[in-house]
Amino acid sequence: MRTDPVALPSGATGTIEVLAHDVTVAVWQGCATPWTAQAEPVCRTGAWPLGTGTKLTVPVPAGLTTLHLRVDAHGPSGQAQSAIARWSAQAAGSNPGVLVSAVAPTVGLHEAPLSGQLAMRGSTPGGASASATHTWFATAGEFLPWRTRGESATTWFAPAVAGPVTLVCVSRDGLGGVGWTQWNLHVGSTAQGVTP
Repeated sequence: MRTDPVALPSGATGTIEVLAHDVTVAVWQGCATPWTAQAEPVCRTGAWPLGTGTKLTVPVPAGLTTLHLRVDAHGPSGQAQSAIARWSAQAAGSNPGVLVSAVAPTVGLHEAPLSGQLAMRGSTPGGASASATHTWFATAGEFLPWRTRGESATTWFAPAVAGPVTLVCVSRDGLGGVGWTQWNLHVGSTAQGVTP
């Protein structure tokens, strides 16, 4: 989940967005106090609806210095996942752009052989790469390690089954800023192609 601007714009509008793969509906709520830490989080002061969609522009009430967000994302088979985030007026980060590159420059990131391996690294342009944390996700296969810092490399281990796979790199600047990139890759051919 990310916000734009990173700092809560009290008395103005801002954008909230959730990285969604295979989501049919995303329902947002706001709360002036933290959501309770239980299986089904509750807003003790009364939640209010913010809208539906993976990306929304929302008005922020004047005088509000912290908005606690909740999004419930529902997939096509009815399964739901929830995420909670704190949007604060004191946040000092910025939403970084995210670049992913292959460690071996002659290898692309759009095709992979069955049970193959691709080494890659994330970076954030603008000088924030050294302090950025990258979290790696895939709809099939596995990243090891699944979290890296700076420009450290990770390796994606392709599945033994041919087909399309979506890969995602989420980068955080440590000050509230979040950025991501995602791309599709086909498993079952040689490791050739172009980088995302």
